[in-house]
Amino acid sequence: MTSLPYPQPPERCLMVLIGASGAGKSTLARTWPASQVLSLDALAVQSVTTSLSSSAC
Repeated sequence: MTSLPYPQPPERCLMVLIGASGAGKSTLARTWPASQVLSLDALAVQSVTTSLSSSAC
């Protein structure tokens, strides 16, 4: 991982990236490990999968 040009965020925090198109939000987000990125799409899939598996019991 490359060195970060900004202070390290606290271990437990929620960071929201807001800015104009082309401001570097995606580039900044790519510096974090995938395990630290909250994806609403991934949560939706997990929610549906959990719901389907629990209703099959």
